Amino acid sequence: DVLPLALSRSTWRLLVGDEPTIEDLAAADVATAECVRQLSDVEALGVTASDFEDCFGELNFVYHNSSGEQVPLLEGGADMRVTFENAKRFAKLIEHMRAHEAAEHVGCLRAGMATVVPIGCFALWTWRDLEARVCGNPQINLELLRKKAYYEGVSETAQHVQFMWQVLEAMDDEDRQHF
Repeated sequence: DVLPLALSRSTWRLLVGDEPTIEDLAAADVATAECVRQLSDVEALGVTASDFEDCFGELNFVYHNSSGEQVPLLEGGADMRVTFENAKRFAKLIEHMRAHEAAEHVGCLRAGMATVVPIGCFALWTWRDLEARVCGNPQINLELLRKKAYYEGVSETAQHVQFMWQVLEAMDDEDRQHF
């Protein structure tokens, strides 16, 4: 059996002991990932120390988590100003906070999964492998579905049934999953 879990890429990575990437953050929150990218390399944007605040505004070492709450990124962060010189550190702290904000929950998931699968096995899988083993293959095999379909009170050759199959064939995998 498989479970219909909708977990973020970062969560799957943490479950197998991998460090989430900026791409994983972008899959969940494009705006934050772009903010981290820009602050990590302000020089590439042509920003200088003298115009940093004009470009980025007044920032302190706090950032919102995934539920929108402001979180200090370090002790006293609410009173510490982000500058051109410490922007890279700010970006790293944002990325780390967002990647690990659910660490306690991931720990609970790992503990629960460890009652079924030895925890050492997690390191043998990629995050995608673990997701596929837990949730199953997200791609829907229409040929197999058509072969296993059971029709009750309607004929397989009925026009509306044929229309349904045509629509399913025209859909991409994501649309089929939502159907």
